[in-house]
Amino acid sequence: MARPALAASARRDCIIGIRLPQGGKAALKRRARSARRSTAAHMRHLLICGPVEIVWHEALALPVYQELRAIGINLRQLSELPAEVAVREAIRVSHKRLSALLAIGLGASRALPEDDEEDAVPSPAPQSFPEPCFLRTTRDEREVIAALAARAGLTLSDYAREMLTSEKIIAHRPREIEGPSPERLHAFGVDFNAFTHQANIDRFARGEVLPLLRALDALLGAFERED
Repeated sequence: MARPALAASARRDCIIGIRLPQGGKAALKRRARSARRSTAAHMRHLLICGPVEIVWHEALALPVYQELRAIGINLRQLSELPAEVAVREAIRVSHKRLSALLAIGLGASRALPEDDEEDAVPSPAPQSFPEPCFLRTTRDEREVIAALAARAGLTLSDYAREMLTSEKIIAHRPREIEGPSPERLHAFGVDFNAFTHQANIDRFARGEVLPLLRALDALLGAFERED
C-alpha cells in the first residue's frame, strides 16, 4: 500500500547547515541519547523549545555617543592644561561624569580613553567551528527557528550553534538611553571645542569654562533623569 503524500508544509525539505566546535557533534549525540531522542529530533527540540533569556542593557544611540565622545576628548585636553584649582576640579568632575555615562552606555571598554588606543590589547583570534552538521526541517519549523534567532539578535546559524552547544541562549540586547538629541549636543560641542582650541593656544584653561561646564552638567543630567 502506497504511503500517503505529505502536505507541503509537513515535508522536511528545508536544510539548516550548522558548524559546531571541535567535539560538538559527539556531545550532541550523547545529550540526545540521554534525552531518549534521535539526534535530529533532539536538535529540532532545542532549536524550537530551548530557553532564550533576553538581558537588556542601557545603550547610547551611536550619533549621541559620537557627540559625547568628542566633548569628552576636549575635556581631557582641558584637564591637562594649567588652571586655577576651582577650574581644574570642575573639569575633573565633568570628565568623570561623562566617562561614566559613556561606560554605561556602550560598555566600560568604550569609555573615554585614558591611554593611547593603539596600545590596546589585540582581540583574541576567532574561534573555529570545524564540524559541519545538517538538520532537515519543515518550512514552518524553519520559520519558527528563524524568528527565535531574530528575537535573540543572532543569525540563524549563530543561534543554532549556540543552542545546540549550550542548550540555552543568553542574548544581550541594547535599550536606548533617552536624553538630549545629537543636534543639541553638537551645538554645545561646537562652542566647547572653540573654547578648548583657544585654551590650547593660551596653554591655560580660564575660568570662562565654568558656564560651559554647568551647561554640560545640565545635558548630562537629562540623560540621568531618564534612567
